[in-house]
Amino acid sequence: MIRRITNLRKREGFTLIELMIVVAIIGILAAIAIPNFLRFQLRAKAGEGKVNLAAIRTAEEGFFAEFSTYVNASALSPRTEATLDVAKTVWTDNGGFDQMGWGPEGNVYYSYGVEVGPAGGPPFNHYTAQALSDIDDDAVINVWGYVKPNTAGTAIAGTTAGAGNCVSTGTYDAQTGGQLLETVGPCAVNFGQSVF
Repeated sequence: MIRRITNLRKREGFTLIELMIVVAIIGILAAIAIPNFLRFQLRAKAGEGKVNLAAIRTAEEGFFAEFSTYVNASALSPRTEATLDVAKTVWTDNGGFDQMGWGPEGNVYYSYGVEVGPAGGPPFNHYTAQALSDIDDDAVINVWGYVKPNTAGTAIAGTTAGAGNCVSTGTYDAQTGGQLLETVGPCAVNFGQSVF
């Protein structure tokens, strides 16, 4: 009797078509996930400006409580790090921040400045603080601000960012489209985390 032996070898592993399908699926997922990941990174970096402005506000108010004047502080001198991160700067105080007792730790992505008023002071009784950066490297500066008026309601516009300064009427309010005083926020509609 002759035995008929079939299928002596079992097929194991993947075919070329199966591997190509898996590679295609991974490519599609990466095409979706990588831009979203980069956008979330930019939003996280944009949050630094808002948090540090709140800290500058606290330092200014503490200084004012003790000395009855606010401190003018020069913007940072940006120095690009030799890393893959764009617009990453190292903290350099050009004057004023040490006096008010504020400085960020480690590397920062924003330059900071405080403009005080009235002209001819001290004492200075109102100020505008700003944070600016081009963290997405698109040649458009992203500006956060905080506008503190004096008791009479007089405020000063920022001067740190050139054309993208915070106006003396306050930061941009996304809910009403108006301006807010004494609130940390984007200086205009095209600034803030929403641009990413």
